[in-house]
Amino acid sequence: MRPSEGGGVVQSFVTLVEQRGEALEDVRDLRPDLKLDLHVMRGGAAWEPPVLAVSALEGRGIDDVWNAIVSHRKQLGESGELEKKRSEQRHHWFKGLLEAGLRSRFLGRPDVEAALRQAEVDIDAQRVTPTAAAERVLALLQKE
Repeated sequence: MRPSEGGGVVQSFVTLVEQRGEALEDVRDLRPDLKLDLHVMRGGAAWEPPVLAVSALEGRGIDDVWNAIVSHRKQLGESGELEKKRSEQRHHWFKGLLEAGLRSRFLGRPDVEAALRQAEVDIDAQRVTPTAAAERVLALLQKE
């Protein structure tokens, strides 16, 4: 079995899942290569993702996956990485909400809607460059 057939990378873990009754030993043979590949790809990051073999058919490996999740969570908390990621998420969320609000409030104005339609007509007719058209529409920000 190739990794693309049954393995999945979920941000911090690689889990090789036995499919269609294929031998778990075949999956385990891939682990050393995957570990080396992950080490090279991640460039010596603090967390080395474990490569785990799981067999739902045989009921093996599920505890290993859970233990790896718990260990990863603990490591993220102790290193401060979890709070850093949460902070980045909050900032990303804030900026996304801000951009969406600005976009809807600006683009929803009747004068801006008309200017956008005219800009597209002018661009298609090659009367104005996209840059000049954008500057013309953005100038409406000053007219509130």
